[in-house]
Amino acid sequence: MKKLVRKDKLRRDIVARYELRYRLFKVLQFELAKGGRSNLSLLTPAFFLDALPKDASIVRLRNRCSVTGRGNAVFSFFHLSRIQFREFAHFGLITGLCKASW
Repeated sequence: MKKLVRKDKLRRDIVARYELRYRLFKVLQFELAKGGRSNLSLLTPAFFLDALPKDASIVRLRNRCSVTGRGNAVFSFFHLSRIQFREFAHFGLITGLCKASW
């Protein structure tokens, strides 16, 4: 499972590195499509998007638990699976959160 955690962290780093360029090319692509294509056939934004790494795309990210690498039932704000979230809350490792019992 550590491999999945490492791979997810690497993918998030790549997305963060290329995020500004990726968003710029997406906006440029939208503007050109809205206003009609110009004579710049070689300089289309799709050409620039293809030059970026595949992992630079934001849609390739998946919510994974940062401890176990579990892909299902992950609280995206904490990056923890429901199991780890419950354990961390039980031991008081999440600030401002206490386990309720009645």
